[in-house]
Amino acid sequence: HGLVISSEELELIGKLGSTIELVINPQEGFITLSINDPAPEVAAQMATWAEQELQERVIAYQIKSTKELFDFTQTQYLEKQQEVFALQDQIARFTVENQNISSPYVQNELRRLESEYNMVYTIYTQLASQKEQAALQLKKDLPIFMIIDPVRTPNGPAGPNRKLILILGVFLGGIISSGYLLVKEPLEDLIQAIKKS
Repeated sequence: HGLVISSEELELIGKLGSTIELVINPQEGFITLSINDPAPEVAAQMATWAEQELQERVIAYQIKSTKELFDFTQTQYLEKQQEVFALQDQIARFTVENQNISSPYVQNELRRLESEYNMVYTIYTQLASQKEQAALQLKKDLPIFMIIDPVRTPNGPAGPNRKLILILGVFLGGIISSGYLLVKEPLEDLIQAIKKS
């Protein structure tokens, strides 16, 4: 079973593909999350959100089957607990109502109620043990996250300043072409003079 991504999430991932980079290193057991956005504050917020979302999804994926077992056991445990309490009340009422009667029928009915109680109580204690085991397994299966390099807002740009590069390119292109036009004619005259001599 892999991590399931809905079509809406896939579309969002496509839109954010150039902004968010997620590198999974299974050998070392870590994930690198990088956000590249022109606004550093936006990048930091997106990284924090993505980190939290990623942790929640990894946890949900890792503990899914154990959580289902725990929930099932918890439900069965609570149902049996109600049965145990009901049988305890039934035995108490029966004992109070028949405390002065020593009939074999009454004794037989009391033994039958106690036998039913003992059977339900045994199942109840087994479910309590299974519930505790499932809770321990849930804690054991819970992945541990350690942030190696926490989210931080960069002080300067994370990439090249495209505007500055464009302005410098236009400026240098203008200077070089102007210089060429200024030097072209005298240079041609000098070359012609050298060829004639």
